[in-house]
Amino acid sequence: IGLTELSPFAFRGLVNVVGAAGLLGLTWVRGGALRPPAGDRPHGRRRAWMLLAICGVINFSGFGALIMFGVELVGSGRAAALGNLYPVWAVILAVALFGETLRWQWALAVLLCVAGVLLFFIADPQALDGRLLGFGYLILGSMLFAIGTVLVRMARLQMPMSAIVGWQEAFGAVPLLAIALVVDPGIRQLPGTAALLAIGYVGIFTGILSFWMYFTVVAQVPVAVSTVGVQLTPVFGFLVGALLLGETVRLPDIGALLLIGTAVYLVVAPPRRR
Repeated sequence: IGLTELSPFAFRGLVNVVGAAGLLGLTWVRGGALRPPAGDRPHGRRRAWMLLAICGVINFSGFGALIMFGVELVGSGRAAALGNLYPVWAVILAVALFGETLRWQWALAVLLCVAGVLLFFIADPQALDGRLLGFGYLILGSMLFAIGTVLVRMARLQMPMSAIVGWQEAFGAVPLLAIALVVDPGIRQLPGTAALLAIGYVGIFTGILSFWMYFTVVAQVPVAVSTVGVQLTPVFGFLVGALLLGETVRLPDIGALLLIGTAVYLVVAPPRRR
């Protein structure tokens, strides 16, 4: 709905502004620290700010813009499924960067993801005729968010999580709004009521609540376990897209959704004890 009046850069940038203002305001009201302490361990204050900026650009500029472009090209249902592949990519990163042992479930999960993406192409005959780029945006966006998830967990910043996520959103909004000012002259004018409601809704429920809860869990448990909640996102994405936007859900779409959901489950499910 918001993309009918604003470019993906403008919409996502304004959503980030709402999220950053809400989370940083919540931190201030609760008396939490709004900046890294001078003796932040294992980082100094300057390096902590740099990490926040890098994670913000990855998680809220790159991921946010790519997902918005993907939604515009392939629809909200498929975007919800493909954009939430980051548990799989996060596990691959853990194996590649941290030397974790590759379990057979994880290898099978990657194969199921590939099969799910292929089914989406079968379900959408136009995918190879102009929508291929949309699938690429969504997959690349989910990869970026996986990288950002791993970086946030590695950083171990000594700040309230509401401030960590709030500053990420603030840093992430800057490049998006800067680009929007160039490519979307309409951002200088007040959007319509529907677009404002969409910005407020996504900003509150995604920018504030969802990301705050997600990164809070990421900081406390392994990356694979923290992503268990995303298994329901594609289901709601398809339902909302079909009910509110009139998007067509075909049998291959349902099969692809099941394959991707199974892949995510294999990643987050604990190994069986013998």
